Amino acid sequence: MGDGTELKLQRTALETLTFTLVEHTDACRRSCPLVPQPTVTPNGSPSIWSVLRRHDLNRPVEILLEILGHMTQLGWTAERVREFAQLRGQQIKSWAGVEMALREEGPGGVPQFDDPVVPCLQLDPLVALFDDGGFVTVGTYESDTACGLWLRRAATDQSSNWEDETDGIYRTRALPELPTGIIDDVSAFLDDGVLAEVVLQIQGRPLLLMAGELRESMQGSLVFTRRDESVLVFTDPSTATSVDWVPERRGLIRS
Repeated sequence: MGDGTELKLQRTALETLTFTLVEHTDACRRSCPLVPQPTVTPNGSPSIWSVLRRHDLNRPVEILLEILGHMTQLGWTAERVREFAQLRGQQIKSWAGVEMALREEGPGGVPQFDDPVVPCLQLDPLVALFDDGGFVTVGTYESDTACGLWLRRAATDQSSNWEDETDGIYRTRALPELPTGIIDDVSAFLDDGVLAEVVLQIQGRPLLLMAGELRESMQGSLVFTRRDESVLVFTDPSTATSVDWVPERRGLIRS
């Protein structure tokens, strides 16, 4: 994503707002209802229509404040995308992370971390160690209604702290199954105004990162949720299409 992405996102919001105000000034004055309009913009963020339809049109201050809030969210999301884009060209030496158990009590009465029907890892955080000794962590941030991916850089190398260790439903371990090498490309995907997914191309091998979580139902089955608090990692992104997601995995906007 180029440096002009944030400006483009903000321009989209402003254009939508301008159209609304111009086309519906008379309707506002007469307190007439607006005709139904889309609730999301082309970039995947909440539409200005979704703001206007929740408010009395004779209360412009409240409307303006919420619109400004949406524009702030656009800027925040654009910055998160930009951070991932800056990974291009860097070389990953190894991976580590804190893995969360799929079930609190599996066979043998101990936390279950592996299941043949689960095509991903569930982590928080995921850690990438670079060849120059630096590292980044991938976690999530919480928006109003959803969680998105958040990459953060660290000032010091703490790779010595990532030793294999299990503590209840969490275990810290190295992740040799994830691809290493130079990051050739980064693709970011938005949904519900958050950075929902990122695909890293690492020397020809794709790695899908998704904000989500696997929740255990009362019957013991796993519910695959999107835009949730953990980082789901797929070494084969195609397997994510075979999962029944809650909410459905559709309408992703490539940034």
